[in-house]
Amino acid sequence: MEKINLYRHKKQILKLSSFLILLVSLILPVIAVRFTSEFYKQSALASLEAQHHQILSKYNLDLTVSSLEKQVDDIASENRSLFLLGRKLQNTINQIESHLIRYTNGTHPIKEVFNLWSKSSSNWMMLSELKFDGSMKLTIYELYQNGFSPAVDRISQKLIELGYTVSKSVEYDTSMDFLSKRLTKVTVEGRR
Repeated sequence: MEKINLYRHKKQILKLSSFLILLVSLILPVIAVRFTSEFYKQSALASLEAQHHQILSKYNLDLTVSSLEKQVDDIASENRSLFLLGRKLQNTINQIESHLIRYTNGTHPIKEVFNLWSKSSSNWMMLSELKFDGSMKLTIYELYQNGFSPAVDRISQKLIELGYTVSKSVEYDTSMDFLSKRLTKVTVEGRR
């Protein structure tokens, strides 16, 4: 025979062992989730440290989970300062480039040609034609010593150094025996 309890208002009592089993079964998933998330945080930080070791060592940054929010703010502020520094450097580079363009497209090539011209005092030169509008065209008569190269060759070389593509055409180069010199007429054209 079986014992059946038909008493309707009986109070149910929870045993201590059942309570502990329920408590452990509710707490274990929470602990497992926290442990897993902590593990993923640590592995993500280790991965970031491995990838960006040079940056972290240069700016003395340590990645830890406890102060991650502060570190993100530090990195963001460092990023902003580097961005502003990059923008300032880019503006400086743009100013230097524009200055160099104005300088090289300005009168600088003419000054260089005339400086070379004034240094070659042993040769007699006469400028017949000068055109300058970004490109340069010079027609020069030159009286120079036999056995020496004419100053026009040095002028052509200087224009090449200044970034011009130079074409030189010699209209005539004749010997003047009574002076022991040579007379030449040369047209030098330089284009960029």
